[in-house]
Amino acid sequence: MDAAIANMVKNGMKNIARESVIAFVDHIFEHGEVTLDGKSMTGPELVEIYDDFSKGAFKLPKARGKKAAGDKPKRVSGYLMFCQDMRPKLQAEGHDFKTIAGKLGEAWAAAEQEPWNLKAKLEGAGAADVKAAKVEKPKAAKVGKPKGKTKADAKKAVQEQIMLDCFGADSDDDEPNFATAAAKTFAENEGLMGALNGVVGTGKDGAIKLVDLKALKKTIEAQKALAQDEDEEELDEEEEELDEEGDEEEEELDEEEGDDEEEGDEEGDEEEELEEEEDPASWVGWRCQVWDTDTEEWKPGKVTAYKPKKGTHVVKYDSKGQTELMIKEQEDEECFEWLDE
Repeated sequence: MDAAIANMVKNGMKNIARESVIAFVDHIFEHGEVTLDGKSMTGPELVEIYDDFSKGAFKLPKARGKKAAGDKPKRVSGYLMFCQDMRPKLQAEGHDFKTIAGKLGEAWAAAEQEPWNLKAKLEGAGAADVKAAKVEKPKAAKVGKPKGKTKADAKKAVQEQIMLDCFGADSDDDEPNFATAAAKTFAENEGLMGALNGVVGTGKDGAIKLVDLKALKKTIEAQKALAQDEDEEELDEEEEELDEEGDEEEEELDEEEGDDEEEGDEEGDEEEELEEEEDPASWVGWRCQVWDTDTEEWKPGKVTAYKPKKGTHVVKYDSKGQTELMIKEQEDEECFEWLDE
């Protein structure tokens, strides 16, 4: 039901009756089946019966004082011709009415519009003028912004385009039937003219009043705001994902830097220890013990001096006496050991 109501607004006021029937038929089939003269009916078949029954029931009254239909050729717009060319292709792809309307608007905004507008003018002018003019085949739609002489013109064109997508452009009348001159001025200034073809107002004989135009404008603005909110939500989600990825990368880099610093500290400590071990002069003051081959026992003592010319160290025993030796050689022979203080 909600989807059907949305379609009513999107397809224009003149289609509300038909959309109501479609919504009612859908509601019936949600709760059961329909049988007519012993035949089980489908939803589309019921809608077709309604279409045959209602033909001619919703034609709009002609505005007073208008010229006869034959006095003036029917107005044809470039956008309408573009839609007539594109709509069968989109229908063949299986899109619904709402999706087709959106895609037509996007394609028109991205298309080269001037060839279509020229073609519409030539066809509206008559067959003789069409033969006299050379019209190039419109090129395929290209991605780009709607063209306009100024920013204000471009903005107005976009507003008209959105409303055309929402409310359609088909009509038997040459121009909208306004209830007052103020209503017409409001429609022109707000860029609503393209959305009013076929719209029935609340005034006398279906005339469009100022209050009708204001309601129409609010509907369009609400749709634009909804689309903008959806775009902003998508951008926020993308920014959050990027922030999370950035935080994870920073954490990984911090962990790698921390590991590198720890490894560097360990290597530095090892280098300091090796430097101390390799510098014989730094051994002065260290406790040690020397193996006495005569008594066959260890004699503890302390390194008291280093003689660089000889490469020897003087070890003074704790008991008494001292000896001079080459520590590295004695270590290799297992006759010298360092003592932990």
